[in-house]
This record gives sequence, C-alpha cells and structure tokens, in this order.
Amino acid sequence: MQSAGTLDETKACPNPHSVRSWQTCTDAANCLSPMTWISAESTNKVLKLKCIDMGLPDGALPKGACDPRGDYYLANVTEFGTAGLFTACFLRVHGATDADSICYPPLTLDDLPLVFGPTDEEIARVGINDPDVCGYNFIPYETYETLSARFGDVTATSFDIEWSERSYASRAKAGFDYSLIKGSTHKLKTVPQYRPSRYRPNSL
Repeated sequence: MQSAGTLDETKACPNPHSVRSWQTCTDAANCLSPMTWISAESTNKVLKLKCIDMGLPDGALPKGACDPRGDYYLANVTEFGTAGLFTACFLRVHGATDADSICYPPLTLDDLPLVFGPTDEEIARVGINDPDVCGYNFIPYETYETLSARFGDVTATSFDIEWSERSYASRAKAGFDYSLIKGSTHKLKTVPQYRPSRYRPNSL
C-alpha cells in the first residue's frame, strides 16, 4: 500500500469532477500556455472546464450561475472560515489575452461541480476512476470526506492492524464460514505508475 504515491493515485483515481483535481491558471495567456497544459498533463489534472449550471434545487446556486458559452478555467480556491466552505474564482477565456473573471460565494468543494465540470475532451484525456484500484484502504469514506472538506487532501502513512490466523481463507479453521471472504476476494490490479509528461507540440 505504501508503494503508490500521490501521482500514482491520480492515475487510478483522477476524479475529473472534483475541484481538487482541477488545474489553476492566472489569466488568459497563462491558461492557454503550453507550460500550463504540460503541468496539467504531468499531474493528470483537468484544465478546461464547461458550464454545467444545474441550478436549484439540485445545485447550490440558482440557475444562471454561469454562461454556457465559452471555455472556463479555475483561477483559485480560498478557504472561507473553518466550516469547510471555500470561495472560488473562474476565468471565461475569449481569446489569447481576453478573459472574464467570476467569483462565487462560500460553498463546499462538492457544490462547485454542480456549476462547472470537465469538458468531454478533458475527461477522455484524464480518465475516470477505476473501481478496482481506486479507494482509501482502511479509512471509512465518511471520515475521509469530512477530513478532506476541512483540510483538503489527506494521506494515511501508518497502519497498525493485526489479523488472527483464522482470518485468512488459506488458513481456514473448521467450524467457520468463509464463503463471504472467498466471494469478495480477488486478485488486485496493479496501480498504474506515474510517468512524467512528454512535450508534444502537435497536441497543444
């Protein structure tokens, strides 16, 4: 479990619809820069966004929170207070040097994907979560999500777990039912390994 680093995890769990997986940029020129694209590719992050605008009651904001015309990019996300809320600003890029800025009131990070989402091209490039290798071992999702909402990315680096000999199907003891263990045990996939980005001018 300790052999998969953060960048390896982004290959197995890119989470393209999560704000935590979106690349930031500062202005139109920076958002369209080949260097920004290379940075997003090397960390497997989403760069270009589109307006989803789900609106209430499904979304956190009324409909019309964004304009479906144009390409959007995440400018910044800033923590607001200590209740797990964040203010986020986005850029709608019109040309090489022209962009409109729009900022939103404090929201949870999980509310922002109801306003914006990755473009289809970005989903194809970044990929989607592989359920066979994506997850957080021994940490309940509820605990992880609570910690992430408050502190951002959370990593567990120490485990102290002890199993009895009879816990393993390979060391089955008479009188115990191992059907659930056998039915839910399978060979794990290999976590895809991170490889540095290679500059490909034709793809920019």
